[in-house]
Amino acid sequence: MDAYRTETRYALLIRLPRAVEVLIEDRFLHEIGTTRPTMGYHITLLGPFRLREGLDAAALDRAAQVYQSWPAFEVRIAGLGTFEAPDRNTLFVPILSPERLVALHGALRAALGDDILLERNPAEGYQPHVTLGIGLLDADIPALFRNDPAAALDVTFAVQEVWLAAQPPNTPWRHVARYPLQAVLEETPSD
Repeated sequence: MDAYRTETRYALLIRLPRAVEVLIEDRFLHEIGTTRPTMGYHITLLGPFRLREGLDAAALDRAAQVYQSWPAFEVRIAGLGTFEAPDRNTLFVPILSPERLVALHGALRAALGDDILLERNPAEGYQPHVTLGIGLLDADIPALFRNDPAAALDVTFAVQEVWLAAQPPNTPWRHVARYPLQAVLEETPSD
């Protein structure tokens, strides 16, 4: 029997500020295949994952020590990228200098340990990004990259909290908890 048979899926994420979401919507929502995610534009830190059988979302509070000790920081998103798969491409905005996000991802994985099972193979690595569209046809991708390169996105924003999102069976994702980071804002080193 699978020890991770819980029905609810979870993800820990960083929600983009509304002003940044508006910039993304203005730049990309008119493009073929791009849609606004039900939980808003975000950077997934960890997940989607399920909890070990017998645990509930309270088990995720063990990561509180990570949030309480992690200083707030800045993130810069810029450009466009794709995760390529034949006629199932994903369009995204990359994170420039993602080292803090990668380190936070690692700290959260270590804190939650074997109590979670990631849906994606952890051996594939963690590449933080903001998803713009999924399931795009190969033919659609070049047009997206050629369309108005002067409108490319380049935005920096402060990350001051992490959100827990949950998706019970047959329901949309929803934000269920907010975890503030330390108040001290560390600036991201210049490229």
